[in-house]
Amino acid sequence: MEGSGEALRVGFCDSAAAKYACEHWHYSGSTPVGAVVRFGVWEDDVFIGAVLYSKGAGMATMRAHRYGLERTDACELARVALNRHRAPVTQIVSKTVKQLQVVNPGLRLVISYADPAQGHLGTIYQAGNWIYVGRSAKVKEYWIGGKWTHNRTLRAIGITAMRNGRHPRYLEWLHQLRTRDRPGKFCYLMPLDKPTRRILLPYGEPYPAYADLAEQVSEARRHPSGVEG
Repeated sequence: MEGSGEALRVGFCDSAAAKYACEHWHYSGSTPVGAVVRFGVWEDDVFIGAVLYSKGAGMATMRAHRYGLERTDACELARVALNRHRAPVTQIVSKTVKQLQVVNPGLRLVISYADPAQGHLGTIYQAGNWIYVGRSAKVKEYWIGGKWTHNRTLRAIGITAMRNGRHPRYLEWLHQLRTRDRPGKFCYLMPLDKPTRRILLPYGEPYPAYADLAEQVSEARRHPSGVEG
């Protein structure tokens, strides 16, 4: 539901509120790993969700280096987990970005991804004048604990296994997991100052359309789950 959003309020929230929002109102059902900045969202003083920013498991750092920025210059918009709301999502995200800049004055870039496998095109970023820079690389996911887990998370599990002396068992377990290939996500950039926008504009591409989304969803369906090893 969309409206004027006059009763909209955005501010910091605790980890419990963010966890609840992600588990109930985000398709992943999980919160991102690592350091996270959490914003709660309220309408008429009713909690309706959370917007979370993180370092993106290192991916934000890699993107920043690609454009000649330092690792501390960028972060990832990791979750937009909202229940029913009146205010446009673009407006909600914009408010959180402004507050993020206040508490992180040296931040220059926010990166976000729209997952075509979930039917997401990134219209909230297009409406917010974000810069589209193409798709990310394809990824492999593993079925663990009743849900699909990104391969970056598996690497973290592997490091822990090595430290605990269980690396051979970890590899044996890994090769028995169900896997699936996922198409690359649509990548959007929000520069936070004019010099950064000038740097990023030459990398911009035309916004993807729903025809591109249909193609990516079709690609995802052509790669059914399998078993490795």
